[in-house]
Amino acid sequence: MRRFHGFTLVELLICLGIGAILMTLAVPSFNELIHKTKAYELRQSLFHMMQFSRQAAINQDRTITICQIKDLKTGQCIMDTHWQYPYYIFFDANGDQMLNLDDKKNKQVDTLLRQYPAVTGTESLYTTRKYFTFSPPGTTRHSGSLTYCPPNYHSSASRIVVMRSGRVRYARTSEIKCPEQKLS
Repeated sequence: MRRFHGFTLVELLICLGIGAILMTLAVPSFNELIHKTKAYELRQSLFHMMQFSRQAAINQDRTITICQIKDLKTGQCIMDTHWQYPYYIFFDANGDQMLNLDDKKNKQVDTLLRQYPAVTGTESLYTTRKYFTFSPPGTTRHSGSLTYCPPNYHSSASRIVVMRSGRVRYARTSEIKCPEQKLS
């Protein structure tokens, strides 16, 4: 009598069925993990952006501006608290909250330091300030915050707070509120 080693078709179908059920249970958890990881990375990026800007203002003894700009040709900061365009860090030579890369009239040219991509898709980045400015001592004229609000994953929302002293900190969970819904 011959013995065959391997699986029968029925055994293979049962294993595939069990695998499909397990994958169906695991996918939502992976989606949440992906959103939490993306939110964490953006939170870190915003925090380091503010820290970098403050340190550059102190080290170079110059005013730094952070704002969203739709068109680099005009260099005009978009004065909106919903940041949906790329945002830029630059030395603001004349303090006009405009990125003047080639200003022949005033002979004051700003220096672009860094560029960050816009938050895309259904995610949102809200701020209490239309722009942020760090003066040479590392302080700001006004305190403010940046709040990241991902869709359907409000537990992943995060907020960076910038104080007048220039200090940057992460907000506590109780301080994070997205415009669409209040979070606990």
